[in-house]
Amino acid sequence: MPSARSKPAATGSATLAEVFDQLLPVFAEFSQHFTVREDAAPKRAYHLWSLKPVTIDGRDYPELYFASIILQKNFAGFYLFPLYCHPKLKQQLAPELLRTLKGKTCFHIKHTDPALLAAVRAALQLGLSDYESHHWLP
Repeated sequence: MPSARSKPAATGSATLAEVFDQLLPVFAEFSQHFTVREDAAPKRAYHLWSLKPVTIDGRDYPELYFASIILQKNFAGFYLFPLYCHPKLKQQLAPELLRTLKGKTCFHIKHTDPALLAAVRAALQLGLSDYESHHWLP
């Protein structure tokens, strides 16, 4: 039985593992601002966290989640928490990325191309700017 890492993507010739591997360097560009938590090999998840204690709507958090990519059974999930905190940020996302949005903060990525990778990078930058404006980074 093939694993999720070898399952072909729904569109294009890349496997979902290759999609994950193409998203990983985009996320790594933002690792200098966050603490990285990732699965051991074979990597299936890469998470970015701010370790600065913050208060949001009167509630204290010792750390704050930012974003992840997680290799799922049928897609590579891109999760962007700033969209949950500030839903109006969605209005600034590229249409090619919005087409993959399922729910409030989860994007189901089944293939990549330069435009989609640029849209993911821009979304992460938008979220980073949002966190910076609220002083949620160490």
